[in-house]
Amino acid sequence: MKSSFSKLIIALIILCNCHVSAQTTLSTDTNYDKIIIDFKDLSSFKATDILEKGKTYVFELKNVNRHIYKVESSLSQTDFNITVPSVFKGIKLPAYLNLSLPNASNNIKGALNSPFDSQSPKRNLDKILAKIDTLNASLVGLVNYDHQLSSIVNNCEKNYDDLESELETNTNALTGSSDTYGSAQTDSLLAMTSKLVTDAKDVESELNKAYLAYTVLISFKMERVKFDIEDWVNKKMKPDNNNPEYIDGLDKYKYDRLKFIEYGVYKEDLKSKIALVKAALIEIKKVESENKGRLLVDKYNLINRTNFTYITNPIKIKSDEVKLTITAKAEKPLSCNIQNEITIKRTFKVRGGTKVDFSTGAFFNSGNDDFLGRDLYYSNISETQSEIKSKDGGSRGLLSIGGLMHIYKRSTKNIHLAFSPGVSVSSGFDQVNFHLGASVLF
Repeated sequence: MKSSFSKLIIALIILCNCHVSAQTTLSTDTNYDKIIIDFKDLSSFKATDILEKGKTYVFELKNVNRHIYKVESSLSQTDFNITVPSVFKGIKLPAYLNLSLPNASNNIKGALNSPFDSQSPKRNLDKILAKIDTLNASLVGLVNYDHQLSSIVNNCEKNYDDLESELETNTNALTGSSDTYGSAQTDSLLAMTSKLVTDAKDVESELNKAYLAYTVLISFKMERVKFDIEDWVNKKMKPDNNNPEYIDGLDKYKYDRLKFIEYGVYKEDLKSKIALVKAALIEIKKVESENKGRLLVDKYNLINRTNFTYITNPIKIKSDEVKLTITAKAEKPLSCNIQNEITIKRTFKVRGGTKVDFSTGAFFNSGNDDFLGRDLYYSNISETQSEIKSKDGGSRGLLSIGGLMHIYKRSTKNIHLAFSPGVSVSSGFDQVNFHLGASVLF
């Protein structure tokens, strides 16, 4: 068996790689590179992204509301043309709140319409009721704010930056502050709810005193009117329409009776009104007893960038191509007209490092007699002498079957120039040929 090196000019190997990718933004982290994909702008993913072999990447999906969507991902790597031909088998190659605030009363607003408007106990009580109106309005604001938080948490249309800005605006409108998003706003929320409860406790004490003073005044007035009524009855005057004293006394008696009834009705209305006011104060104090200020802050904290971002596990690039699949599936009915399930599939080419491909096929080998071999025979010179001669083979070639190893620098270009050692076996399986040369891959 004989072997030799052939003259291999160019081996054209056709390699087809299908490629689809996304337009993304690359940002560098201390440990890995990050590719950012905008969930609200998937239609812009048209350009090609190239990954570097040996680097570690993560893929970040931003503006995806994970309170609504369950997000999953998969990453896979693929090498092309790496199946080692059987002719090489013997050759070892080198080495990721539900808060119900109390219902605020709408029935306590406004001062009392009273026959005692000029009396100081009435004016004092009206001032206290005005304070409670303000506290109740603050409670209504908390309820509305809770609804706003729920709306933001469940929003499926806006991007995170817009939602954060909306949250900041709504919170400052409630607390009357000008804080930026974050702990300053949550501190203001807790301070506001704490002050609301403290003010409610203080005004409740004032209310009890003012209500007592006012009812004492009303009772005193009623007793005076009752005394006048009884005094007229006890006189037992004989009806006489010509007697001015009788006529005036009767008119006053009728007036006093109407006034007594009016006082009694007003006193009962006042009692009902104060009962509503006290019920409102009880609801305000529940903000403390049921820790609803803290619950509001917890719901506020749900609105953070992490809960609107999905990041894949890191992947170290070792192959020719990386395929990414991210699926976002809504876990409840959506309030906006978008797909319930969205799948993102992207393919990334890889560059850098040394790439080794293999190809197999038929080889046509040509060369001189030293390569193709000689057919020798004895030629008689005389009856007693002969010489060894080589037959003239003419123009001929050697057919063999084998494989090539293509070694080149990995890139995203369509054409590659490779260094290509190879091995082939003659068609008669009686000769092994080793090849060395260059190849063009496209």
